[in-house]
Amino acid sequence: MIRSRWALLLSAALLASAVLCRSSGAAPLATAQLVSAATPTQAPAAADTTIAVLYFDVHANDEGLRLLRKGLAQMLVTDLSAVEGGRLVERDQVEAVFVEQRLHASGKVDAKTAARVGKLLGARLLVLGSAFALGSALRLDARVVDAETGVVVVTAKATARDDDILAAEGVLASALLVGLKRHLATRRAVAGEKSQEKSAPEARDAAAPRGSSLAKRPSLRRPQKLSRALAERYASALDAKDRGDKAAARAGLESVVREVPDFELAYADLQSLAR
Repeated sequence: MIRSRWALLLSAALLASAVLCRSSGAAPLATAQLVSAATPTQAPAAADTTIAVLYFDVHANDEGLRLLRKGLAQMLVTDLSAVEGGRLVERDQVEAVFVEQRLHASGKVDAKTAARVGKLLGARLLVLGSAFALGSALRLDARVVDAETGVVVVTAKATARDDDILAAEGVLASALLVGLKRHLATRRAVAGEKSQEKSAPEARDAAAPRGSSLAKRPSLRRPQKLSRALAERYASALDAKDRGDKAAARAGLESVVREVPDFELAYADLQSLAR
């Protein structure tokens, strides 16, 4: 009899607690714990996906054009760093891996090589591309590849006139940004659904190995136009920097900045030589 009375009192207390919680807008404690254990209402935030921009394949026997791919990579790293949920590997780290893996000779990155480069850079997504000389124009094709699966998740293309390489790069970057934003949003949604099965983010997305510097840059002012000649001079200065020739790199960047004062990326590269 006493036990039954206690049971009735306990039931009444729980019912009163539930009514009070409902009237205050809070979920009952027992129900909240059950939901938390079975179906989490809020998944832990996933780490940003690491993205690496590799050098474009150049289909032309033109040394200036071959150097231009370094300038294109540097500009794309800056433009794509605005993507939400992504972290860009700095071009210097890509250069170091290309040298280490002796990829500069051919400049080509096939599916097998891409997987290896992605692993070394700690990057899940790789931006690959090709550049074709078409008379006085330059055709740029780009694709974003999942380094683990080899699946192409984004594609983009643009055509550049010799008198305005930057315009085509801007079109290419804008298209890649739209595709990356959509792809990364899908990845975050899937990661949220799988949070029960895998509580920790993938190690590749959590941190890049080898001390890779990851770019998240503020928006830099772009010149209205950048001719192919100036773009190649800019890329040549980056190449001099990669070879350790700081004097040549400084001279090249200073000449570019003099001719195009609003090219803030070139100015930032010039300032980095002093560090």
